[in-house]
Amino acid sequence: MIPEVLEIELFVRLDKREIPVLYEIQTALGLLTPSDMDGKGTFVARFGNLSRESFELMIASLNYNDRPINGTPMQVKVPPGGHAAIDLGTTTINRYSTELPLIIKFSTRSRAREAKLAAKRLPLDDARSREKDDPSFPWHDRR
Repeated sequence: MIPEVLEIELFVRLDKREIPVLYEIQTALGLLTPSDMDGKGTFVARFGNLSRESFELMIASLNYNDRPINGTPMQVKVPPGGHAAIDLGTTTINRYSTELPLIIKFSTRSRAREAKLAAKRLPLDDARSREKDDPSFPWHDRR
């Protein structure tokens, strides 16, 4: 449950590690391996405060596909009517996934809460419009 004054946006940045010409040759010759489906995904959350009071969130745990991402609790201060972004962590993801599920367990105002997010794959044009010609955040969800 998410409090009505909190907005959460989840972005997943794909960190590609490929050599452009070599990747095209491998694709053309059918030499790609199953490991070519894997990539590093960096989960980034943007918290919005819709109230007139500032508040703090304590992020207790993050799970992607039932695997923990970052075991260190994180604290986020969100100003009144403002936003705060935080890098949640990096893990291996399938580069061709259409949806990336994430469960964030956090507390705010001494109440434990949980947010289930599913970042959906954006069309390339949408990803470009969000990131000014850098479509490195191809997955997105908003609650």
